[in-house]
Amino acid sequence: MPQTGAGRRVNTKTDLEISEAISTYWVNFAKQGDPNDEGVLSRPAFSDANSIVMQLGQTPHTGSVPSAEALKALDAYFAWRRTPEGEAWVTQTNEAA
Repeated sequence: MPQTGAGRRVNTKTDLEISEAISTYWVNFAKQGDPNDEGVLSRPAFSDANSIVMQLGQTPHTGSVPSAEALKALDAYFAWRRTPEGEAWVTQTNEAA
């Protein structure tokens, strides 16, 4: 990782390319409600049936959700937190603090 004075990081060519790609996706989305357009890798819309995401890195590509199993565990936890039992647990924990 290139460095310059006082530990400040210098952006590499790859950093700038990733930044440009992210900016392009956001601008496309803001202008037309769809991040896809000419000049960028097209990514499919995400859904439960099609859980493909854009992975922006040295070479942008589409792929499966990273850490999908960990995300499922978090989903299950927060689903429980929204139940009456989960809400009661939060209330009891906050009162004890």
